[in-house]
Amino acid sequence: MPLPVCLFLHAEKGDFLALDLGGTNFRVLHVRVMEEEQKVLKMDICAIPQEIMLGTGEQLFDHIAECLSKFLDSQKLKRQTLPLGFTFSFPCEQKEIDK
Repeated sequence: MPLPVCLFLHAEKGDFLALDLGGTNFRVLHVRVMEEEQKVLKMDICAIPQEIMLGTGEQLFDHIAECLSKFLDSQKLKRQTLPLGFTFSFPCEQKEIDK
């Protein structure tokens, strides 16, 4: 199934949550995007234990939800509605945009 490609038009401004799931860590960031600069206001890194890495998808996403919940509590962001981006940072090879 082809996926749409979106262009970044530099119209995005404000506070955002960024989630990055890598091989051994999960990062949660609160970022602020302004016209000429971007700032990371806070970043937490949650380790992904081996038993979760080898477990079910449900276990992994429960762990992610727990890490995100703790971050939102610590930053007093639970009652805010923020746009969120999620990145899976695993190596891959893509030779064409639609394959």
